[in-house]
Amino acid sequence: MIPLRVLLVINGTDFGGTEVTLEQLARALARRGHGVEVLSLKPVGPVGERLAASGVPVSSLDMPESVGMVELLRSSRRLARWLAARDIDVVHSFLPRANIMSRLANRLARPVRPHVANEESTDFRRARGVQWLNRLTASWSDRILAVSPEVRDVLVGREGLPADRVEVLPKGVDVAAVDAIVPCDLRRELGLSAETRIVCTIGRLSPVKGQVYLVRALAPVAAERSDVHLVVVGGGPEEKRLRDEATACGVADRVHLLGPRSDAVAVMKSAVLFVLPSLQEGRPVTLLEAMACRLPIVATDVGSVAALVRTGDTGVLLQPIETWQPGASPDPARVAAGVAALGAAIGRLLDDPAEARRLGARARRLIEQSMSVEQTVERLERLYGELLGEGEPRAAVAAG
Repeated sequence: MIPLRVLLVINGTDFGGTEVTLEQLARALARRGHGVEVLSLKPVGPVGERLAASGVPVSSLDMPESVGMVELLRSSRRLARWLAARDIDVVHSFLPRANIMSRLANRLARPVRPHVANEESTDFRRARGVQWLNRLTASWSDRILAVSPEVRDVLVGREGLPADRVEVLPKGVDVAAVDAIVPCDLRRELGLSAETRIVCTIGRLSPVKGQVYLVRALAPVAAERSDVHLVVVGGGPEEKRLRDEATACGVADRVHLLGPRSDAVAVMKSAVLFVLPSLQEGRPVTLLEAMACRLPIVATDVGSVAALVRTGDTGVLLQPIETWQPGASPDPARVAAGVAALGAAIGRLLDDPAEARRLGARARRLIEQSMSVEQTVERLERLYGELLGEGEPRAAVAAG
């Protein structure tokens, strides 16, 4: 394929699943000979710094965390001037603010480039103004890429986005990059014995991620197994609640909140089990990375997780502990049953290391066979080429 000049636009480049996805795509596109540039609307964060150090140009509009409608429109005009000054073939955006602003800027700049927008999650608790602008500008994207069929269905059915513009393009994981990472000496860092078994979860500390239920489920697991500790990687508004929950459950000394980490995969490689207790998801990149690390998985059946985690094959799949409805009170009986099931699943895998290794090996095989970042980028190349009049027909990139 003829090398392309691709601009990847994202809200920010702090640590997070979408940010890591963008990083992997940028590196893979660059490896395949394309000119890649990243624009962070907010100040450049650790992922952006890491990309810049690898040779991928990274710029920023230095926007604040929160903006009103007037500032969003004013910044879109600034982005249009920025874009007009660059030789770009394709604009590809990630996350709502970046999607809206890059669509507006692309229409204002000349010439208008093909525009692709990524939608990552079924969690669309957005301000009404953002929802309205997203619907209004959606037709200005030549394609809207959903990370799973579940996200596609929400985009079309609940968000009202044009069905003829929405396609499924699953995330991939950079298997070679995962393999090159050396496990960190997490036990020594935390002052734990070499025999300690670490259960790991990674994600933004938010109610929708369900980490509070994992802390609660750890209590009976830890009571019966003195060598088990829980490590939580990520930052967010739930940190105090998680610490309070750990204290209330009597496991404060067994729960380690590490905050955001640049070496999340190295932390995973120090664990014996990965748990995803989310109440809502798209296709989480941390789950893909954990599977690439050959970790057995305990996860909830949300978003497209069921396509990755199958009980008895690649892990244990459980029902979500509550139905995610912001502001609604969860059913106590359902929560109690869900927490018990989560704890039991963790305990079973800890007590059967041979089965855990088998599930981890199967998880890795699934990633290798159908979910590598190279496969994702090959589909993206075909899509970019099609939009520029150089590629294969649209059906070649659709995935369901």
